[in-house]
Amino acid sequence: MPLLVKGLTLLILWGVLVVGLTRAFAARKSALTAGSVLGLITGTVAGFLLFGSFTGELPFAIIKSLVAVAFISLFIVAAFAWHKAPAPAITVFSPSLSDHPAVTAMAAFLTATVFAILAVFRLSNSGDNATVLAVGFILLAMVELWLVVYRLEPLLPSVLKMPRGGLPLLAVSLFLFIASSSPRLDLFSPLSMKVMKLIHDFVHQFFESMLIPDHPFFRTDVWDYIGMLFSNGVGFWGGLIIWFIPAALIAIAVFRQPLPSVAHVRQAATRRKLIAGHLRERRCLLFFPFFATILMAVAVYESGHPSVEYWDPKPIAVKADGAGTIHIPVKDGETDLKDGKLHKYIFLQGAKKVRFFVLYRSDELTVVLDACSICQPEGYGQSEGTVICYYCKTLIPLETVGKPGGCNPVPVSFTADAGGVHLSAVSLINTWNEQVQSAKKVPGGPE
Repeated sequence: MPLLVKGLTLLILWGVLVVGLTRAFAARKSALTAGSVLGLITGTVAGFLLFGSFTGELPFAIIKSLVAVAFISLFIVAAFAWHKAPAPAITVFSPSLSDHPAVTAMAAFLTATVFAILAVFRLSNSGDNATVLAVGFILLAMVELWLVVYRLEPLLPSVLKMPRGGLPLLAVSLFLFIASSSPRLDLFSPLSMKVMKLIHDFVHQFFESMLIPDHPFFRTDVWDYIGMLFSNGVGFWGGLIIWFIPAALIAIAVFRQPLPSVAHVRQAATRRKLIAGHLRERRCLLFFPFFATILMAVAVYESGHPSVEYWDPKPIAVKADGAGTIHIPVKDGETDLKDGKLHKYIFLQGAKKVRFFVLYRSDELTVVLDACSICQPEGYGQSEGTVICYYCKTLIPLETVGKPGGCNPVPVSFTADAGGVHLSAVSLINTWNEQVQSAKKVPGGPE
């Protein structure tokens, strides 16, 4: 995406966020402006320090953790909104806290800080002159802040109010939307993977403790249904439910807010008019939660359809010599194992088929299977600084490739010299059978 388009998109999102802030803290515009400006400056400085002081995946891990904390905190806010739903007050916190200048300034500061850090990430990682554009964006964001708070916001309809919990939902949905544009910051794919792994582990443990895999009375179609629990769709739908729980709770809390009593009004037409007005006002309260839900839905789509193109070469067929050893030279025609790209190979022996790849990282060669011991073996692709598991979309930093555990590619025993790498065909097949096939032991599971 061109830098100019990125900048304009971020400015639009910032304008929406400022509108939400002013609707939540309409009585404290000075405190809101001061907190937002300070947050933009702090977030910009923090973002540049992060990328200037650390290399590799650490800056991305810090930013991702920051967004994850905001997302987890949203569940607490949603639960609070649900619990307080019968109360008639329509505020972010309570009436007294919402009008307090310190609370207003702090909420605006934290929101603007996280937004600025994400903006710096999106703009400073985009090529030449990106730093200048990032600084220019922050300056434009300050101008936009003043225009929205003091010029545009007073022109909006008065019925467009912020429900309790609506501002945190709007802010976090914006953070998730921006983060979803980068596989390194995306939260939905890791969430789906965790849900999928939790279900897989639970079913495995349950089956083993109950000795179900050896039960003679289960029909094939029963195993087919059980096998559905081991598809990646289970993780996706489970993650989707968790993803939208806060938005659903806040929206339902709006509907749970009681209508004011009109028993003292004698004329029926007047009573109906008052009730209709309150119903219309309550429906308008859903605008910000609805907008946030759309942003979160788009984030899910971005997570499943990243714009990043992954390096994924076609596997080269290799054979073993008479001693059962597979030799892969460092240089073979246009292939150079030390070029930093993953090089895929496939070994066939009768009906047995094993995929693996060789990668040069941290000044040494490593050989791993094109699969892990958790997911179905759909393989890996490589982007800048990471490889990605195509099954669960988990990103693996290049420096951890070759280490066992989690969704990392399964390491393979090998030896390396100046001429290339050498590995045992028998050991390669045994490692595949022991590590990868364990993900498909349950009858009826996907092949």
